[in-house]
Amino acid sequence: MICGDAVLDDLEGEGFRIRRESVDSYWNSYQVTLHGQNGLGRPRFDLSGRNQVTLGFLGSSHLGDVLCTTPLARLIRLRFGAQVFVVRHRSTYKAFANNPYLSGHSNEQIIPLSEYAQGPGHIIQKLMDSFGLGIDPFPKPEVFLTSEETKWAWEERSHLPRNKPVAFVSLGSITEGRLVRRNPVIWQRIVDCLRKRYTVVQLALTKIAPLDETIRVDEAFLRRWQPDPVLENCMVYENLGLRRFLSLFSVADLFVGVNSGGMHAAAAFDVPSLIVLDSSRYGDYPVFPVMTEGRWTGEAFLYPQHTFIFDRA
Repeated sequence: MICGDAVLDDLEGEGFRIRRESVDSYWNSYQVTLHGQNGLGRPRFDLSGRNQVTLGFLGSSHLGDVLCTTPLARLIRLRFGAQVFVVRHRSTYKAFANNPYLSGHSNEQIIPLSEYAQGPGHIIQKLMDSFGLGIDPFPKPEVFLTSEETKWAWEERSHLPRNKPVAFVSLGSITEGRLVRRNPVIWQRIVDCLRKRYTVVQLALTKIAPLDETIRVDEAFLRRWQPDPVLENCMVYENLGLRRFLSLFSVADLFVGVNSGGMHAAAAFDVPSLIVLDSSRYGDYPVFPVMTEGRWTGEAFLYPQHTFIFDRA
């Protein structure tokens, strides 16, 4: 649990803007939007009668997108009885590892998920609706760890101080390749606030090698890529593989990061999270979808256990 409002008070004292509204009130209002007059449309892909389904994205996909597809394996398998396969994309293969509802991997007859994640709502809700699976009011990704992965995570946790809860901090996501610059000054201020109440551990990517298992690295990518700045006054895990990156969320007390892969990984393990938004990009709070001139606008990436903070007051 977050230490009451104390850590949020600390951050506000440092000039960060916090969204203090009740998450419950947001979701109650949101369900009215989803099921009201301008709610989601009819399913656009008929799964009935299919005995095999292969899920995948066209082109590149980020870890967060892939994690949002993971509930489909269970829902399709149990609702329609179809075997579920996923493409052999790097991050997809890793995110779905050990999933008991997955039959394997295939690159044939792929359903391009990017074409069916349309309308309002969280990407999980969009996909569920498009496949006639109903709408989960509290969506979250589903990550299945092996016993070895769980054991490793708890062994790592046992090496950390036991007198404080543990907050993991990530400035980006594994599959972004850190192509978006993160302001190290802002993140250092966040860490210095957190360490009053938490043992802070940064999950940092400082070498290109771990990216080989999630994305295709080419010369153009190498020219743009920048390593994470390593923050002071915290412990650091550098260059974790994707499965170990995911495993650590199973032993976290708090996650602090951006709207990216780590946010979805935290949600998979019900970890309370502080999601840092760029004030220049997110002027206010663009997660509530609205109908504007016949089109849905606004991102809905909220999870119930998240609190959003902005990098400037």
